[in-house]
Amino acid sequence: MKKYEILYIVPSPFTEADVPAIQKNVNKIIEEGGAKIINENNLGSKKLAYTIKNIKRGFYILTTFEGSPESLINMEQKLKLTPEVLRFQITETAEYKIPDTKRPPRKKRLVSPSLGGPTTHKKIEVKEEINPEEDLKTIDDKIDELLKL
Repeated sequence: MKKYEILYIVPSPFTEADVPAIQKNVNKIIEEGGAKIINENNLGSKKLAYTIKNIKRGFYILTTFEGSPESLINMEQKLKLTPEVLRFQITETAEYKIPDTKRPPRKKRLVSPSLGGPTTHKKIEVKEEINPEEDLKTIDDKIDELLKL
């Protein structure tokens, strides 16, 4: 059995006193289909996004139930013929797993000594000293040899 939610709108010509009787009627339709009602929530009167059949307000009711997918077809047909329900929508609810909130340990950032942090850089030892003038002479010699070719 899968979990489903149905959100339906009871039109405003019905009063708030009529809503519990309509809820019982819709719950009866749901249970006739072989579903089990888990939760029921009356969201109250709200203004519709647009006018439907000259109706501007309605009572929104959200019901959660468990049932088989085959029972939804019969249930939808009966709800379409029910005059107390202006609109409805049935959706399958997913089972959510709560993700593991533990984070991996943070890597330590390298902070320069000028910012007051410890130095974590290693010094590289230079084995031989390089004379920049000698290095430039060797590069010039190599360039001259290449240009002569």
